[in-house]
Parts: sequence; C-alpha cells; structure tokens
Amino acid sequence: MSIHAALNHVTHYKYDRPVQLGPQMVRLRPAPHCRSSIISYSLRVEPANHFINWQQDPFANYQARLVFPEKTTEFKVTVDLVVEMAVSPL
Repeated sequence: MSIHAALNHVTHYKYDRPVQLGPQMVRLRPAPHCRSSIISYSLRVEPANHFINWQQDPFANYQARLVFPEKTTEFKVTVDLVVEMAVSPL
C-alpha cells in the first residue's frame, strides 16, 4: 500500500523599486535516483519573462538556472509536487 503526498513550496521576494536580478540557481526538484516515485512536478517562476536552463550537478541532482533580462519588483518561485510514498524493503 502506498500514500500520495502533495507538497507546495513558495519563495517570494518583493522589492520597493525595480531591481536587476542576477542569474538564480533553483534546486527544488527531486533527483532522478530518489526512492519515491514522482507522480507530478511543476515549477512556476515570476516574472514570466525569463530564460531557464535545466542542468545536473556531478551527483545527478537537478538545478534550474534562471536568467532575467529585465528589471522587476518581485521574484517568485512556486513548486508543486506529488510523490508516491511506499514502504521500501531493506
């Protein structure tokens, strides 16, 4: 028997004036070698005008490199994840 667990994570920054964001590294995605089965994964980034490049580090962990070409007054990252959790035999 397994359990489905849902996770919602939000990181939100607001600035009092327009700022130029440098490249951002977001490490909020499960590794492909994790024990639990990933049912769904969603990453939403604001501002919508950005470039995203998915990379993997030497340990096969995913990381998203975000580049923002314009100034912004807020930066928001939202992750929604559903995972199937089951007892793992040792």
